[in-house]
Amino acid sequence: MSAIAGIIRFNNAPVDRTDFQRMQQVLESRGGDQFRSLTGPSFACAYAGFHFTPEDFHETQPIALPDGSYFAFCGRLDNRPDLIRDLGIKSVEADKLSDSAIASLAWLRWSTDGLKRWIGPHASLVWKPDDQKLIMLRGAPSGRSLIYHQSGDTIYFSTTLDALFALPQIPREFDDGVLADVLLGAPSGSDFLYKGMASIPTSHWVELTPSKRTDHRYWQLERGLMLKFKREEECWEAFEELFSNVVRQHLRRTGEAGIRLSGGLDSSLLAAFCCKELAAEDQVLHGYTRIPRPDAELPETLGNRYLDESSKVRDLAALHTNLKPNFIYPDDRSILEGLEDWFNANHTPANASPTFQTGYRPLLEQARKDGVKLLLNAGFGNHTFSYSGFGRLSQLFKTGQWLKLRRELHLLRKKGYNTRHLMIADVIKPSLPDWYCHWRIRQKAKQAPSWEQFSAVDKNYARETGAQDRLQEQQNVRAYWDYWSSWRQRSEPFQLARQIAQGGGADVLYGFDQRDPSGDRRVAEFCLALPERFYLRDGVNRRLVRCGMRHFLPRSIVDEHKIGLQDADWFARVERNREQIKQRYRQFREDPDVSQLFDIEKIDEMWAEFDATDWRTAPRRKAVRMQLALLGPLHAGSYVRWFYGKND
Repeated sequence: MSAIAGIIRFNNAPVDRTDFQRMQQVLESRGGDQFRSLTGPSFACAYAGFHFTPEDFHETQPIALPDGSYFAFCGRLDNRPDLIRDLGIKSVEADKLSDSAIASLAWLRWSTDGLKRWIGPHASLVWKPDDQKLIMLRGAPSGRSLIYHQSGDTIYFSTTLDALFALPQIPREFDDGVLADVLLGAPSGSDFLYKGMASIPTSHWVELTPSKRTDHRYWQLERGLMLKFKREEECWEAFEELFSNVVRQHLRRTGEAGIRLSGGLDSSLLAAFCCKELAAEDQVLHGYTRIPRPDAELPETLGNRYLDESSKVRDLAALHTNLKPNFIYPDDRSILEGLEDWFNANHTPANASPTFQTGYRPLLEQARKDGVKLLLNAGFGNHTFSYSGFGRLSQLFKTGQWLKLRRELHLLRKKGYNTRHLMIADVIKPSLPDWYCHWRIRQKAKQAPSWEQFSAVDKNYARETGAQDRLQEQQNVRAYWDYWSSWRQRSEPFQLARQIAQGGGADVLYGFDQRDPSGDRRVAEFCLALPERFYLRDGVNRRLVRCGMRHFLPRSIVDEHKIGLQDADWFARVERNREQIKQRYRQFREDPDVSQLFDIEKIDEMWAEFDATDWRTAPRRKAVRMQLALLGPLHAGSYVRWFYGKND
């Protein structure tokens, strides 16, 4: 994806050309297909872009607008045809306009009142020198990073942190409180990970003047607004029409199209819709499916999960003949190899196992070799169209429809679901009052830290930085998830506006754009406005896909009620790299910047537990705890050492 970086001076002061050249050089060093810049008396902006869509070849930004202001846009407009129509642009003219040009025309026509019309991930800014106002905005519900540092009357901005860190006057230092929140898994605050940095929230536009900052939210999901259909079939038809349009618009590209494909309902349905669109162009869809290593020992106690999704993908390819599947397993490289490349592209630590991230590395590299310029995924599918519908169980309970509740549970039991678990997780816990949930979590925290199952952060560090209290005050997603209603669980990723770190970076590492049509705003608004009965009725959960979209998928996928197990060979890969991992932890112990963050003794105890466990028969819950609390620090601790220039 494109990147922007630059400097703005209030009070019409001149821009320091040396600082701007440093920022330009960083953007150019990251790579791209096009580089441009624009300077004014108090404004300088550099742009670096990749040609991921045909319209990117017509890029002319940064743009000097007719009213004397300056405009920069980093991202994509997925509803481009709608904006062209509403702006009255002739088709012969539209073909030669980049997305940034259309966004600038939309800005001139509607200003901030029209931001809801912009659908797609983007970060943009408008500098009005006559009014001494800087307006910065991000897409809804997702947008590219937009970060800035203010020093006196100077604003340094960029979509990538390394352009800011290239300036000697900008500190390169963590905010300990935010870092602690990250290590606990899900920060909810508005502060940024690095001191002296601030970010623009998603779904917001922000106005900066010499004296203040004002934030304005222009979009959010509204609870209670339900769609109505006379017949369920009408809902299915409406969704199919909507999703076909969304997928078509997401398929703009300059090279091959690919998809990260599992045997699940969400990515399989997206692949089916893509194949339908691409067949009209006589094009193929490259599918990339991760499978376990053939030489690895694998779990035997799977519960409601299965290991290898390749047979289901083959069935899907038999139904959609322009799907070209690729089955790829993790290679022999260390789980620690290549982390520095990821850090350099993302500038973000993660409380996640490196086995997960590096396990997908061969898959992404193969996509690059195949000439893929667009790699799709359906990461938000379980929140939108392939939602389980289990929230209806709580709804039936609360409204006194207990016979219907009993019937649904009985039918679900026949399909292999644990109805005792469903009663606790989807009926009882979401029905508890908020005061009890807070009390219960506080009581459990007195016995053991609330994060014990998913983090090895040091207790003293968590307490001294305030992260321990914020975990409850901000209702950390991992601590409170079980007590949330189904609507909140589904809507949370779309409602969260914060940006605590940069993220992104696949375009730099692999040279392709990653997109998720399942999280498109139009899909989210439609799917979260459907009554629960459209997702669960007569014992059929995920009903919108299983019933309404059945004609797109093979029976082996539609009728499968188990879930594919990702990263199934994690413990075999850890065993293969055990000496390197132990050496990395020894480095952590001797490094005060890292050892203060983690409970090293707990990590040692967990490592002994790892050695004593037969992971073929271990419970899934124990495996998840090890992946997060034992291996998660490998990623985060290595990032801290990389950030301070200490990794070997």
